[in-house]
Amino acid sequence: MISAGSDISGDGLLMVNSKTGQKLIHAGAGGSGNGFGFAGFNKTGEGVVEIYAHDYGNGVVYAGNRKGEGRTLKSGP
Repeated sequence: MISAGSDISGDGLLMVNSKTGQKLIHAGAGGSGNGFGFAGFNKTGEGVVEIYAHDYGNGVVYAGNRKGEGRTLKSGP
């Protein structure tokens, strides 16, 4: 199931859910006005991947496990 709409701030949002309604992918314009945001979820609904632009416009990548443990990679020195 794919749906398109807007988030609470009115920016564009694309959502991909499984046939049972489980959220799998959310991609949007980034409600904070920083650019884009992408989040991926595992089969039990935990967020395990995030890619987005932070306040200064640089990229951030997060990868985690089902327990919420992970690493974040930020650009810069």
